Amino acid sequence: MGVLILILKIIGLVLLGLLALLVLALLIILFVPFRYRIHASYYDTADIQATVSWLLHAISVSLCISKDDKKCRIKVFGICILDLFHPKPRKEKMRKKKSDTKKDETKYSKQLEPTEQSSQSKKSSDAVSDIEKQNNRNNIDTATHHDDTTLSEDDTPKDAGFFEKIISFFTRIKEAVWSLKRKIQAVREKQIDLQEQGRKWITVLKRDRTKKALSKCKDILIKMLKTILPRKWSAYVHFGMDDPAATAQILGYYWMFIGILANHVTCLPDFEKKVMEGELKAKGHIRMITFVLIGLKVLFDPDLIYLRKIKAEVDSL
Repeated sequence: MGVLILILKIIGLVLLGLLALLVLALLIILFVPFRYRIHASYYDTADIQATVSWLLHAISVSLCISKDDKKCRIKVFGICILDLFHPKPRKEKMRKKKSDTKKDETKYSKQLEPTEQSSQSKKSSDAVSDIEKQNNRNNIDTATHHDDTTLSEDDTPKDAGFFEKIISFFTRIKEAVWSLKRKIQAVREKQIDLQEQGRKWITVLKRDRTKKALSKCKDILIKMLKTILPRKWSAYVHFGMDDPAATAQILGYYWMFIGILANHVTCLPDFEKKVMEGELKAKGHIRMITFVLIGLKVLFDPDLIYLRKIKAEVDSL
């Protein structure tokens, strides 16, 4: 009995250890932020460098796009496991082997082609002879039928065809008028339906609960933007247009927002030549816990549930 209790204790401790590891891993994923850095510049050519890292660079993704080379590497503990722009040579060898096997198959199929063509030519000649026999029979039948129809057409009076054309002309006019009338009625019905739907939407949107739900949705979107946007960023712009007046106008727009952009954007105008160059630096971090909390709020908040079902509210009016 004591041995069984000892085995159960060991199994319980192992299960508790595994559960603790799972909880620890979940907490690390939720609370350890994903950090990113971006450095983009344009001086005659574009140059972009971006890195995303997690857990003290245990997992990192680096992107580099320049005039000379393109790199996108995924690293785990500093070891490159995947390069999207430069695949590993093993894959290239496998591709070469596949291409060689395909060439061998095509050569073998070409060797077999003459025998197959001879058999196909025999079959095609037999099929052509059968088709010629059927065509001869059809020509005989059509000739006899044509004789019968010419006799019947001679017996019919000439005035009957003229009256039939007049009747068909007036029936077409009548059908065109009726179709136009139906289209006009359909357009009127759609217009009435749109007006009714617009009236229902206005009445629902004027409710206090709808306004409260929309304000919560706006707060959630602002919170998401704050978590995604970089915490620190700076930009440098050196610009000049063909017309100095246009350069001065752009500089005026910059000075309109100088209170917001003063600590982040440095603008250098050039009134003598046309030029456009600059660079951007940004870094920030994103925590998964914020998105989890936002998702739970969206799923279980009664006002946001009401906002998701607002279409049913409109249809119920």
